[in-house]
Amino acid sequence: MSKNEQKRRTIIEIIGCFILLAVIIFLVFFLNRKYEVSFYLDNGSDVQVVYVKHNKILNLSNIKGKEDLGESFVDWYEIVDVKDGKDILAEKPFDFKTKINRNVKLKAVFNDDVKTITIKFDSKGGSKVKDIVIYENVKLKLPTEPSKAGYKFVVWEDKNGTPIYNDALLSEDTTLYAKWKKIEENKTTTKKQRQTDNKNTVSYYCESGYVLNGTKCTKTETKNATGKCPQGFSAGAWDYDYCTTEIDPEEEYRCIDKMGYKASEAVLDSTTNDCYYRKDYRESNPIYCSSHGRVYYNGYCYYAKYKAEFITYCAGGVNVNSSGMCDLKMKKVFNCENGWTLKNKKCTKTIVVDAKKK
Repeated sequence: MSKNEQKRRTIIEIIGCFILLAVIIFLVFFLNRKYEVSFYLDNGSDVQVVYVKHNKILNLSNIKGKEDLGESFVDWYEIVDVKDGKDILAEKPFDFKTKINRNVKLKAVFNDDVKTITIKFDSKGGSKVKDIVIYENVKLKLPTEPSKAGYKFVVWEDKNGTPIYNDALLSEDTTLYAKWKKIEENKTTTKKQRQTDNKNTVSYYCESGYVLNGTKCTKTETKNATGKCPQGFSAGAWDYDYCTTEIDPEEEYRCIDKMGYKASEAVLDSTTNDCYYRKDYRESNPIYCSSHGRVYYNGYCYYAKYKAEFITYCAGGVNVNSSGMCDLKMKKVFNCENGWTLKNKKCTKTIVVDAKKK
């Protein structure tokens, strides 16, 4: 091999080493990056921020519930937007089984400060539409359109004539008014035919359980909502509202009570996994500590040093079960079929059918 070839080969190897090093540094940074999960209490005056590694779930010990926040606490909801200085929340509570791959803002919702608003519907002579109650600034889901003989429903409008559609954000009690378009009569119908039609007036009736509105019959059905567990969870046998799953326990070195010394008075050196118990006094000279029967660490003399114990544990104070796993518990997600409305674990639906002629 010539000197030029050897030199060229050396340069290529050096460049290859730099590229490999750059890839390793990038992967270490990429796989260990963390995201902020912010917990907002009291309208933002109290904020707790925890950091979660990429594609990891939140540690249970970081999630406060009724035991910490009181019986009026409802759940944590994600802040999906801010409009006119007000937080716009997601429709459903945040799923803490979600793997975190972005910054997330969560807000505590309490019974005391959850404001509900009533939406009334004036059908302007059409079939009756029941009032609905929703949370303030939660996307509106409009009911089934009303009907009116001789007219076609166009849209719901507020008192100012502004059209209101699904997903509108309302912040106060509101009455919506139906806008109708008259169905044009067949122009070939003769005056004599119209007179004949008027003589043959038809009356209508409904089956039991329905209410007659013009030529339509309506009734509202109610049934229990379906409670489902997120993927990877199963229904809890002891609690209808919750689901359970198993997750791997955490592992770490910890200082424990040792030879009369308390873990609470120990300091862990995470590099050597040594525990230094009961700080005595500040001292810069390790030899001076030894001469007085003490152990030197980080500028202080301690009474004793022992090795830390390798501990397997479950976050949030949950015990490791007989399978060596941690039991994770979370609320079921209740939902309804298409066309049904969910409220308090119940599904409701208004059915409209043509009335029968007598």
